[in-house]
Amino acid sequence: MELCLLLGIVLPIAASGVVFWIIYTILSNLASPVSRKLPGPPPSSYIFGNTTEFSLRGIPSLDLFEEWAEEYGGIFRYYVLFCQPQIVVTDPQILKYIYITNWKNYWKTTPIGLADSVKFIGKQGLVFSNGELHKRHRRLINPVFRIANLKKFLTIFEDCANKLTSLWLRNLEKRNSAEPLLMPVKNDLSRLTLEAIGKAAFGFNFDCIEEDSILSETFVKLTSSKKPFRHFLRFLPFWEKLPIPENINSRSERSMLNRCVDSMIAEKRELIRNETGRESVGKDLLGMMLLARDPETGESLSCSELRDETMTFLVAGHETTSLGLSWTLLYLALHPMEQRKCREEILATLPESNITFEDLERLKYLNAIALESLRLRTPAPASLRQSMKDDCLGGYYVPAGTKVLTLHGTMQRLPNYWTCPLKFEPNRFMDQTADANDVYMPFGAGPRKCIGYKFAMLELATVLAVLLKNFEFLPHPTVQYKSRMLITQSPYPNLELLVRKYA
Repeated sequence: MELCLLLGIVLPIAASGVVFWIIYTILSNLASPVSRKLPGPPPSSYIFGNTTEFSLRGIPSLDLFEEWAEEYGGIFRYYVLFCQPQIVVTDPQILKYIYITNWKNYWKTTPIGLADSVKFIGKQGLVFSNGELHKRHRRLINPVFRIANLKKFLTIFEDCANKLTSLWLRNLEKRNSAEPLLMPVKNDLSRLTLEAIGKAAFGFNFDCIEEDSILSETFVKLTSSKKPFRHFLRFLPFWEKLPIPENINSRSERSMLNRCVDSMIAEKRELIRNETGRESVGKDLLGMMLLARDPETGESLSCSELRDETMTFLVAGHETTSLGLSWTLLYLALHPMEQRKCREEILATLPESNITFEDLERLKYLNAIALESLRLRTPAPASLRQSMKDDCLGGYYVPAGTKVLTLHGTMQRLPNYWTCPLKFEPNRFMDQTADANDVYMPFGAGPRKCIGYKFAMLELATVLAVLLKNFEFLPHPTVQYKSRMLITQSPYPNLELLVRKYA
């Protein structure tokens, strides 16, 4: 009786307190300088801000940000949970200020719904670390990605592309028909890039191109699309803590990948410790990282730092490159004239085998196609930052602690900065250097620019050259692909294309 009486008193008080806190938080957020001064859409819900508008569109994408940028300009705000304002930047000059001029004030942070993913990849890796830790890692790892080191991996990229070519040719021959065959292009490219980064980065053969391995299946699960409603729920603070099958399976899959990475590192360490194979150990990225020493302090990466960097390269490197390839083949399937012109250049330029760096440099049109595809659909088109100190962006006051969503991928699709921005037009990159273009940042910019972008571009060009030399790509007969944005931007549904042997 006394307990019931006590609960009857405490619960209403607690509920009232929660309601008061929610109301106070919402009103405080709406009264903040960012909410009052910056342009932007009104909240569609006082609880969920504007986030429900993304779910109502069917699949999570950046299309709504694109529309807002055209309506409100290159810097605006929108609302997340309890009407907390977040600044969105698509203006190239403000992006340069955040990425280059005052980058030390804008630390990488993570959306609530992706917090568990950060734990998986690791906070000490280049993608999510900040401050002195990031500076030290960048200084230590930069030499690993010199072009002289990367040239050695071209044979690996070509071999992996040839393995996929053999698989597709066998599948086509089984049908005994000249008609094209619908191929699971995204899944096959994902396995290809996983095997390529396994060999180039870790000296490890995942052997997953011709058939799924446990590891490749795990990657597909971890990077597969979620149902829109599920994606929306993941941005609730408690969602990833719930003991539901999806979360339990996800943790189990991440644990398996962690064990695989730990095993690869241990094997490399043992080779170095025994002074056997030191020369061969240093031929892949993991070996080079193990042997690397900070030029200022002489220190090497700790065990936990090395694990986080290894996981970063394994996950981010494999996924973003496979998406770059997928988007490029989709655009070429939709634009047969450009595909034919690119193939003619490849056949006139490349040797039968043993592609060199100099060969790839001569493929001007293929490189223009890759750059244009990355402009239209950047695999990693956004970055969430947080201001460490009070600042000013585009004439607006930005208090310390404000979250800023930088959308370099969206900027590349806006008419303010590009002529016919949504048109696939590779020729726009034939007469200029993309690196010198202030409105082209597919890999970010400044000290936090993707350290592996040269690795990715070499792999992308090599694989495209081999596949286009052997196959013609046609659009899916019934599916019109859209863009889906979770951690990366991918074709939705999973990309399949009609593939025909080039005669």
